[in-house]
Amino acid sequence: MSERVCTTCGEAAPIDANWCEACGSDLDAPVEAPPEPAYVATMPCVSCAADISEITDDGWCQLCGTKQPAPGDHVVDDQGEFAVVSDRGRKHRTNEDAGAVGATDDVLALVVCDGVSSTDDAHHASQAAAKAAVDVLLTSGSPAGARLHEAAQAAQRAVVEATPAAVETPPSCTFVAALVDLTDAAPTTITVGWLGDSRAYWSADSGTRLLTRDHTWASEQRLIATLTDEEIASDKRAHSITRWLGKDALDVAPEVVEITIEEPGLLIVCSDGLWNYAAPPEQLHQVVDDRYEHGIAVVDLAEKLVAFANEAGGHDNITVAVARFPSVLAAPPAERDAASGEAGTASSSEQTTTQPPPTHLPSIEPSES
Repeated sequence: MSERVCTTCGEAAPIDANWCEACGSDLDAPVEAPPEPAYVATMPCVSCAADISEITDDGWCQLCGTKQPAPGDHVVDDQGEFAVVSDRGRKHRTNEDAGAVGATDDVLALVVCDGVSSTDDAHHASQAAAKAAVDVLLTSGSPAGARLHEAAQAAQRAVVEATPAAVETPPSCTFVAALVDLTDAAPTTITVGWLGDSRAYWSADSGTRLLTRDHTWASEQRLIATLTDEEIASDKRAHSITRWLGKDALDVAPEVVEITIEEPGLLIVCSDGLWNYAAPPEQLHQVVDDRYEHGIAVVDLAEKLVAFANEAGGHDNITVAVARFPSVLAAPPAERDAASGEAGTASSSEQTTTQPPPTHLPSIEPSES
C-alpha cells in the first residue's frame, strides 16, 4: 500500500492515515514554507557598477533599477576530481535545479535534482532533496543499493518537510544519485539510483553509455510497445514524468543499477537541461569529446557542458555533476597524499561508438520531459 511520511518524526504511515502512529503528530497539520533568504550582494551592480551598498535586500540596484542575478542562478562546487555546476539557463527566471557532491575515504556521491516547474516553489524541493540525499550517501554504512534507497527516502522526507500545507501543487523534483566505491583502485563499482528523467552517463574512449532509463510516460509506453512511436510522440502526456519526489508522490523507491568500469573515463550526472540537447549517448559523447582536453579541470569541463546547453538554447535549468576516474580518490586513503595529482586521466578520443547499456537495463530511445 502507498505510504505518506510524517513531517515530525519521518516515519511512514498509510496513505489514508490522519495521525502518525509513531509520535502521534497530525499528518495534515500545516507546514510553514522555508523563508526566502535575503539577497546578499557580493559584487557591484552588473549594469551600472554601483557599489554593493546600493543593492537592496531583494536584489535591486537603487541607482539604475537593474535586478541582480540571484545567488542560485549559477552555483559551482569544485572538489578537484569531481564537481557540480548548476545554472539557471537562458529562458527560466529562476534556477529550480540543485546538485550536491561529496566524498569520504570509502565513497564518492553525486546527486542532481530537477525541480518540476509545474509545481509551486519547485526549488525548495530540489534543494532539500539534494542536500538530504548526499548527507545519507556519505554517512550510511549500508551497501550501495540499500544506501541509495535510504537516500531517496531521506530526500522525500526533506521535500515533504519543505512543503507548506496551503499549496495547490506541492513542490516536486526528480532525483538521480551516483555512488562510487573508492575502496579499490580498480575496477571501480558505480551504483546509480533515480526517479524521473534526470540521467547518469559513463563516458570513456570506447564510447558513452546511458546508465539510467527515463521515468516518463513516453518511455513507459515504448516498453509496453502497444503504441507506435508517432502515437506516443503526439500524445499530450509524452513529456510527463511518471516518478518523482514530492508530497503527492506515490512511489519513491528508486530504480537502481550497478556497473563496473575498468578503463579511465568520466561519470556524468545531469538534469534534462543538458541531455535534451544531446540525448543519444553517441551525441553526448561527441559533445564531451569536443570539450575535453588533456589535464582539463573537472569543474571546467562541467562549465563547458553547461555553456554548450546555453549556447544550444538554454530553454531549461542546467545541472551537471562530473567525476573523473581514475583519480587520487580511487587510491587507498594512505596513498592519496603521495599521489598528489599524478593519477591518470581519461584522454580525448575521436571515437563515437556507443557501448550497449547493461543487459538488465532496457535499451530505449531518449524521452522527453
